[in-house]
Amino acid sequence: MITGMGDHGTRWEAVGHHRKMADDLPIAQLTKTMRPGVEPDPNSVTTVADLGRELRNLRTSVGKPSLQKLSDRAKVQDLDLPRSTAGNAESGRILPRLEVVLAFIQACGVTSGTELTRWRSAWQRASASRDSLPRSVPSTQDTPSVSFNVGLQELASPATVSAIADPLQEAAERLTAMDLEQAANRLVAMNAERAATLLEIMDPDSMVVLLATMEPREAAVRLEAMDLGRSVTALKAMDQGRVAVRLEAMNPEHAIKLLGAVDPEQAAAVLEAMKPGHAAVRLVAMDLGRAITVLEAMDRGQAAAVLEAMDQGQAAAVLEAMKSEQVVGLLWFMKSAQVVGLLEDMESEHAAVVLEAMRPGHAATVLRAMKPSYAAVRLEAMKPRYAVGLLRVMNSEQMVGLLEAMKPGHAAAVLSAMKPEYAVTVLEAINPGHAADLLEAMDPGHAAALLEAMEPGHATTVRLEATNRVQAAELLEDMKPGHAIAVVKITNWTQNPEQTAE
Repeated sequence: MITGMGDHGTRWEAVGHHRKMADDLPIAQLTKTMRPGVEPDPNSVTTVADLGRELRNLRTSVGKPSLQKLSDRAKVQDLDLPRSTAGNAESGRILPRLEVVLAFIQACGVTSGTELTRWRSAWQRASASRDSLPRSVPSTQDTPSVSFNVGLQELASPATVSAIADPLQEAAERLTAMDLEQAANRLVAMNAERAATLLEIMDPDSMVVLLATMEPREAAVRLEAMDLGRSVTALKAMDQGRVAVRLEAMNPEHAIKLLGAVDPEQAAAVLEAMKPGHAAVRLVAMDLGRAITVLEAMDRGQAAAVLEAMDQGQAAAVLEAMKSEQVVGLLWFMKSAQVVGLLEDMESEHAAVVLEAMRPGHAATVLRAMKPSYAAVRLEAMKPRYAVGLLRVMNSEQMVGLLEAMKPGHAAAVLSAMKPEYAVTVLEAINPGHAADLLEAMDPGHAAALLEAMEPGHATTVRLEATNRVQAAELLEDMKPGHAIAVVKITNWTQNPEQTAE
């Protein structure tokens, strides 16, 4: 016996050979090749699940031919048994039509009148048990044979419902047996809700193929009418390009629901396949946390393109909620003008953190392109050492312009963080009145050291006479005597000995 073989490989080869023999046998000889120990018992059927089990047992007993082979055998006998319909019949999940059961068993070689009667009775018991309420079970003679060419609207009409056990299931089965484009056209021609219901009860493969065959707008309307879970199942099975065009054609709110029901990586892949403008609309409508998670899962270049397609204020709000390192990675792919606009729209503290995380050369380029007042505020929000690093890569004119646009206290802090010799060069290039304001805002000792390092002529042009006299005296007191005397001699204080004495 096959089951007694010790070698697993040999056993499976033998089983495969046995199955191939069963597939190749004429229908009339199938009942002679029943497997020992596997015998269907239609008399044991009381429920739909029982009916499915016994149909499976019947197929197994004749060598378990494939569902496609069963369908082919039915055709030889002029019976209608699509592969998917046969699979549904033996699944035990739905009640097949009586015609389907009879076609199934005849394709398995059951032809005697006695056996056909037993299976018919089994179907009637399963049908009667399907609902808790009493129902009359139609006899074989009362059950109409529905033509394959019946339209779906007619198939689901009230008149047909009374004669067919499950008209929607029958309609779905007939659709899956049709030519693909013909079935898709039927679904497009009918009411969207009805089409959605039929798609929902189909096997997943058929549902996906039909939705993929329809025009994007038609598919979108039917996806919107479907149960959310089934819609998600369909979209997960499609390639991202097809999903993208269908979500583009869909009401944005419904598209967002679908995107929210899949994991961030899948949502990111769909948005990457969309046109940036469409993706931007759907991303903006998401919860901010979800939008950021999806953006982080996207390719940086494509995520940057989506951000560029957004309203600038919305994009800035998204970037403010992200980590600075991630923002920098996205900005790198954007046009300079877009980066400048976004950093100008962001809160100065957030923009400063992003600028600090950027490469100095890139950050300096952005600052130079900003309006001086915006750039100055963002420099003020930075740590002085970072601001110094950015100013150092600018030319003297740009650097002086930004320092003069900053508040004296902030600019003084930046100058104090510079090397003295560099700070002196900057002070000598700044407007003397503004330089005086910066020195007043510094620690007197540090200001005095900078004045000492300056040429006496430059130091006097800082116009110490315009500063608070107490501050000027403190500066002079902190300077070395020789430097202080040199400065005093050049100022106009020498023209007023009393002021000089003070």
